[in-house]
Amino acid sequence: MKRLSFRIMLMLLLLLMVIFSTILNAGINFDAAKAVKYDSLGTPVGGYISENTTWTLEGSPYIVVADVIVERDVSLTIEPGVVVKFATGANLVIDGGIIADGNSTHPIIFTSNATTPAPGDWGTIKFRYRSNDNVSVISWAIISYATDAVTVESSSPKIQNSRIEHNIVGVRIRQTWEDDFPMPLIQNCVISENVGREIDPRIGKEGGISIDLEIFTPWFPSPSKGWVYVKNSYIENNNGCGITTKEFLTQTFISVTGTVIQNNKGHGVCGREITIENSIIRNNSGDGLRGTRSGIIKVKDSIIANNSGCGVGGIYLEPTVVLIRSIVSDNFGAGIYVAVINITNSEITGNRGSGIACNEGSIHYSKIFGNYFDIENVGIYDINATLNWWGTTNETLIEEHIYDYYDDYNLGRVIYKPYLVPPIANFTFTPETPYAYGTVTFDASASFNSYGSIMNYTWDFDDGNITTTTLPVITHIFTTPGNYNVTLTVTDEFGLTNSMSTMVTVLEDDIPPVTTDDYDGMWRNADFTITLTAIDHESGVAETYYRINDGPIKAVTVDGYPLITTEGSNNTLEYWSVDRAGNEELPHKILTGIKLDKTAPSVVHVLRVPEDNVEPEQDVKVSVNVTDLLSGIQNVVLSYTLDYGTSWNNLTMTYNSTNGLYETTIKVQQANVQVKYKIIAYDNAGNCRVEDNNGQYYVYIVIPEFPSIIIILLLMLTILITTLLKKKGTTKFLNLIFSKF
Repeated sequence: MKRLSFRIMLMLLLLLMVIFSTILNAGINFDAAKAVKYDSLGTPVGGYISENTTWTLEGSPYIVVADVIVERDVSLTIEPGVVVKFATGANLVIDGGIIADGNSTHPIIFTSNATTPAPGDWGTIKFRYRSNDNVSVISWAIISYATDAVTVESSSPKIQNSRIEHNIVGVRIRQTWEDDFPMPLIQNCVISENVGREIDPRIGKEGGISIDLEIFTPWFPSPSKGWVYVKNSYIENNNGCGITTKEFLTQTFISVTGTVIQNNKGHGVCGREITIENSIIRNNSGDGLRGTRSGIIKVKDSIIANNSGCGVGGIYLEPTVVLIRSIVSDNFGAGIYVAVINITNSEITGNRGSGIACNEGSIHYSKIFGNYFDIENVGIYDINATLNWWGTTNETLIEEHIYDYYDDYNLGRVIYKPYLVPPIANFTFTPETPYAYGTVTFDASASFNSYGSIMNYTWDFDDGNITTTTLPVITHIFTTPGNYNVTLTVTDEFGLTNSMSTMVTVLEDDIPPVTTDDYDGMWRNADFTITLTAIDHESGVAETYYRINDGPIKAVTVDGYPLITTEGSNNTLEYWSVDRAGNEELPHKILTGIKLDKTAPSVVHVLRVPEDNVEPEQDVKVSVNVTDLLSGIQNVVLSYTLDYGTSWNNLTMTYNSTNGLYETTIKVQQANVQVKYKIIAYDNAGNCRVEDNNGQYYVYIVIPEFPSIIIILLLMLTILITTLLKKKGTTKFLNLIFSKF
């Protein structure tokens, strides 16, 4: 029995080893098979995502085989370039957050897993009221072949930089939770070629964006609120309305900015509260804008044109329209067909039905013409339509295009007077006889507008040049002689225009300009410019040229006026001008004798006589050698002061042609007076040289004379000594003594 148990255990052990080996081998094969599956077949996904998860490019494509639900407080991140394919009817449900952020070169693709995809193959990407709006973003994505590409339920995700196309409906918006109002942002997207679905015969098919905001109770749908923001997008070529909501919804707010809504097989936008700004709504098969119930449609700085229905219309004639600086034109129905209007600075033209059909309201500062009826009053209240432009000032024609009380006494009136009139264009030009290549000044300051301001001036100069300015004065140059029919068109702040034409005869210029200089022939002591003035009364001066001392040719506009820098008495300047017609001033002007001396005179050899002591009652003669090699000496002054005084006395020195020196005399001074002097020399260019002995000045002192009694005593002493020496017989000794003195 024990042996049997042992054998059984051994067999089990061997069996386990075989199984383990098989599993090990199978694991290796699984890894290889999984690699093939990831690369070619994709990664199947489905069920709940309960922790933060990333779908990577390596794992792409992801095959949604069953609904994927991102739980609350959890985020699903999808890398750029990832492809997500959905099985039939599968959905991606966001209760938490999703960050699907591709880029322009690697968009994220949400599409069908079918071999031949078609709209409605799969369900939707659904943001539910539990989703985290802060991390709910789809950017740079392509979403196609869904039933509803994106569904927003009481949440506010951001859909941006994406294409939503070939679905049944592009974006569906619902309020499913009473206190959570959806406020999705759709920005920089293209929503196109969605096939649509019929929802209401009065509205048509939903296609691009569909808004369904009611909360259903067992007994009645409860109207609710919701905001939809569409910015800088294209909603086009959908087989239904561009943006639509159900008729009976009362608090749906649609905001469209910078967006083009065009070529949809239904209304452009259909809703209750609609704001359109800086947008274009055109070529839609229904109304451009269609209001439901008593909502307000606000349109600003936008164009609504060429729609198959009305430009702006409403169910039951209930909406109010506020139109500012916008155009409603060339629609196949009425331009505007609503209950109440408030219109300013707009244009309602060329509509096949009435331009405006309404019960009441006002319209001012607008253009209303070219419609079947420009205004049709369909109610009992008067319509204030004053200060508008009707395409004419002929009141009979204006009234022919108004339908009101005077056509049916059951209706209110259309009050159209006073009406706008076009501005008045008027201009003058100078000179009255212009020449080819000359500057002509056109002045439209006499133009005016009775009801406002002139905004711009358009000039057609009849030479191929058309210029628009905001100022009334402009200059122009005609390059060919001839007759030119110059036309001015002025435009006022309401867009009204008026034109005036005048024939301008332009003559040929065959007269060269004349150039003059301002040099006065005098010496200058520093570098200086000579101003050249050129005059041409025909085409005007194009340029003035010159050269100094036969140097290079220069132009005044490039190099400035001639600058004289060379010292001398005979610098030369050659100059001439050329006019705009090409006439050159011949012969060139030659200016000679241009004088420049920048060097001060030379002052040397200051001499004084007497050279030694100066006694009282003795004049002092001072002479000096002063020269100037260029402009010459104008004058030389000896300036002196006495006894360290601060006041200086000036003596004009006279030229002595015999010795070539300048001389003057300092008069007699009293004994013990100190005389200090200096020499100041000027040349004819105004240069000055001061010779003051290097700042020490030239100085002498007048010494006192000896008294007469001392002289007599000295003479007597001399005679006595001479007599005594003679007696001793030696004159030689006397001479020796006197020689010591």
